[in-house]
This record gives sequence, structure tokens and C-alpha cells, in this order.
Amino acid sequence: MKKIYLITLLVFVSAVTDAQIFKKKQKKTLESVSAEMEADTVFPASDNKNKLVIEEKKSKPQKEVKRKKEKEKSIEKVANSKIAETPKQPLKNETDEANISKKTLFEIGFRAAGNYLKPQMENFTTPQLSTSGLPVIKNGQIQRDAFSISTEPQFGGATGLFWRVSKGNFFFQTELLAALKGGVIQNSNTNNPSIDARYLSVDMPLIFGLRSKELRMFTGPIVSYPIQYQTKLIDALKSYTLAELPKSAFKQYGVSYQFGLGYDIGSWEIDARYEFGVLPIAEQQLGTANLPTTFKMNAGLLQLSIGKTFWNRVK
Repeated sequence: MKKIYLITLLVFVSAVTDAQIFKKKQKKTLESVSAEMEADTVFPASDNKNKLVIEEKKSKPQKEVKRKKEKEKSIEKVANSKIAETPKQPLKNETDEANISKKTLFEIGFRAAGNYLKPQMENFTTPQLSTSGLPVIKNGQIQRDAFSISTEPQFGGATGLFWRVSKGNFFFQTELLAALKGGVIQNSNTNNPSIDARYLSVDMPLIFGLRSKELRMFTGPIVSYPIQYQTKLIDALKSYTLAELPKSAFKQYGVSYQFGLGYDIGSWEIDARYEFGVLPIAEQQLGTANLPTTFKMNAGLLQLSIGKTFWNRVK
């Protein structure tokens, strides 16, 4: 009996102990669950945390892109405002041209030209003279010879140096040239039907002009001094005068006038000019005292030239 009693007592004690232990465990469990619930109300759950972390990672590049765009927009606005406030700056070429136009440009170069000769001379007639100096009479009439400029094309040329000073769109140019001018005179006398009246002269043009970028327009007088005539002209005219024909009569100053256009290609330039006489280059009395005739010839030509500037300075 005692054993049974002791066993029963032990079972009861163990049951009570187990019940207390279970209660304690249940209490701890409830406390832990309530703590977790409270934590969930304050802080997101672990899943929510993971989602937020992922969303934050995804949103970071988007935010950076957005910030960059906003920054670029703000920079662009500032730049545009500065551009609007700052006056428009000219291009480099425009700046160079503007600076040059305010200064003086000096240029030196050479020029070579081809001349299409068109001398100016009034057609005239003069009596033929015999060896005794009297007019030749045939069939009761004084024999006369007619002189005129030949219609056949004749060519000459010119070459020399030029010096030019430019200020803005205006320029002045002078040249020193050796030029072959004149032409061929036609004679009605069959013994001497064609007279070569070309001559070599030293020319000094004085040119005033306007320039616009590559284009030049100019005009001005030319002072010419003949230094050599063809002897054929002198020999032909000797037979029409009693006086000794001085060579000095053909070596006087002549003045002509020209106008033209020019085009610049870098340091090279092309000119087209027209020249006509103002004061005669040659003038001589022919015939007799009773039948005087005047021979008078002016320069005249069309010219096409090419030139190159080999020195220039801007001051």
C-alpha cells in the first residue's frame, strides 16, 4: 500500500510540475507573439522590408537620371540666359575682315597683260609730194593718199609692278609698266598699203577703286611716254612732208583713261580693262603750207591681265 501511495504521489507531483512548466512555456509564447505583433505595427515585416529594399534599389537609378536631367535643364537655362544677354560674336573671317577694314592694307605685286589693240585716229587724206616737194598732179588733179586704222586684229602686251593701298572698301593703286601699244595704219597707196604704227611706252596708271570682298571696280588716268616707235611709221610719213620729220614729235607724253573690273583669288588677281586716249600719243603736221594735214593718234585697247601680290602689310 505504501508503494502504491508513493507512486500515486509522485505521479501527481510530476503532473503538477508539468502543468506549471506548460503554463510557463505558454506564457513565454504569448509574450513573444505579442512582441512580434507590436514590432510589426511599428516596423514593416521582413517581407515588406525586402520589398522596400528592392524598390529603393530600383528607384535609385531613376532618381539619379531624374536628377541629372534636372541638372542639365538648369545648366541649359543658365547658358541660354547668358547667350541672350551676351551680344552675338562675329565669325573669325568676319572678325578678320572687320579688323582689316579698320586698318590700312599695303600690297606690292606684279602684273602681266595681253592687249587687243584698237588705236584711235581720225581718218585723213594728205597729198602725195614729189621729190621737189610739190604736190603730185595727175590728170589735172592733186593725188592724195587716205589713211585709216586697219580693221585686222592687232595684239600687244604689258608687264610691270603695282603698288596698292586699301582702307575699308576704297583703294588707290599705281603701276609702272612697259607696254606695247599702237596698231596698224592702212594706206590707200599701193606702194605702202600697211604701216606698222606700234610703239613701246612706259605707262604709269593712277587707279582709284572700290572693293567688295573678292571683286574690285576701278577707274583712272594713265600717263604714257613712248620710248620706241617702229621705223616704218616714220619712214612712211617722211614722204608726206617737206620738213625734216623729227623723232621727238613721236616722243611726247600721252594721257589716256581706263576703267575695269578685277577679281581676287587669294594672292592672285585677274583684271579686265578698257583704255581710250585723251591726249594724243603722237601728232605731226603733214602736207604743204597750202594743203596742211595733221596726223594724230591716240592709244586705245582692251586688256586682260593676271597679277600676283608677293608682299603685303596691315597697319
